[in-house]
Amino acid sequence: MKNYIVILIVVVAGIWLLWIKSNQIQASATHTTATHTRATVTDRADPVSSDFAALTQLIRVFESNLDLSSLNAVNQQLKSELPKLSLQQRYQVYEQLQQAIAAYVSQLNHQHNALLEHYAAAHMALWQKIAEAPDSGSQGMMSQLGELFGSTGKTEAELEQRRWEALEKQQAQAFAQQWPAAMQQGLNDIERQLIQDLDRQQIDILDIGEGLFEFRLNPRYWIEPFGKMLTAADRAYFALMAEQNQEQYYYDAAIAISWEALGQRAYAWERYLATYPDSYFGKAAEQAHQEYVMHLLVGMDNTGTVYQGQLDPMVKAAYDTLRQQYPRSQLAKTLGLFEQELQAAADPDVQVVARRAMSLAKDRIEPVTAPVAPAEALPDALVEPIVDVDASVESVD
Repeated sequence: MKNYIVILIVVVAGIWLLWIKSNQIQASATHTTATHTRATVTDRADPVSSDFAALTQLIRVFESNLDLSSLNAVNQQLKSELPKLSLQQRYQVYEQLQQAIAAYVSQLNHQHNALLEHYAAAHMALWQKIAEAPDSGSQGMMSQLGELFGSTGKTEAELEQRRWEALEKQQAQAFAQQWPAAMQQGLNDIERQLIQDLDRQQIDILDIGEGLFEFRLNPRYWIEPFGKMLTAADRAYFALMAEQNQEQYYYDAAIAISWEALGQRAYAWERYLATYPDSYFGKAAEQAHQEYVMHLLVGMDNTGTVYQGQLDPMVKAAYDTLRQQYPRSQLAKTLGLFEQELQAAADPDVQVVARRAMSLAKDRIEPVTAPVAPAEALPDALVEPIVDVDASVESVD
């Protein structure tokens, strides 16, 4: 009997050992398969990760060196590497590069102050030369303008304004023709080469008013290659920024463009925000919109819109024109409310009235769902033929 019990125990133990060994083999096979699967997934992900890491590392090198050769290397790499990245990674590269270039431009302004002073002196000398130059042709042009506007019933104030605008336009054209040669005079070879090299990277010198100049990254820079690598909303944003910021629209605390042009800029951002409500650059677009509207309502220290509680006649005429151009816009609503608030206040604080009108217009405006009327056509930057970002971008998370 005991022998039978021993035999039974041995058989059960054998079966148990065989079961354990079988499970170990299966677990090993499962582990091997899982390892292979992870390796395969990693192999597919590595190229994107390595491209992103290589590009961000190159930008970090530029951040460390802050020199043109490093920036040029980044720009060359962007052309080939950006298309390989996900949309989110492209935004990360944009943010990183924007900060790095801002640091580089700040360094340029600090290190090349003498060059900027020369630039300012040459700029002032050329403008003075043009302003003092006798030009009988301009007098003839002014006379013709007088006859033209007089025959159309323009007031004397409007006629005088148009005369000055025509003269300023002629002087600006003369300046543009003579400036390249005038700017080069007095620069040494190193400075000339620096300006040429910076220009290739779209870093130029901007007149910021009061006889001051500074290096800046031209906003056209972001159109290529980032514009094509991001979304339609981003391309429209970069296009509007480049269109509106080639020069400042104010100098020496004075608006330097017409009131109508200022309103058209505000409307361009209004349409952008309505067209792309969820844009990545929505906050920056809203800030630009608010700035233009506020300056349109209030002006600046040296070009106010209201005198002794009354709207300046030329500003009033511009408001009327803008309301006719964009009758269904938030801008038109804001301008109308601003005038109403001014008339209702005995001693208006223009800043307070402007903020109130902007707030009321935003509350009362109705969303535009119908097709845009011809009189409210989109700005050029928003009607440019836009194709969707390539399929590799649209398919990423």
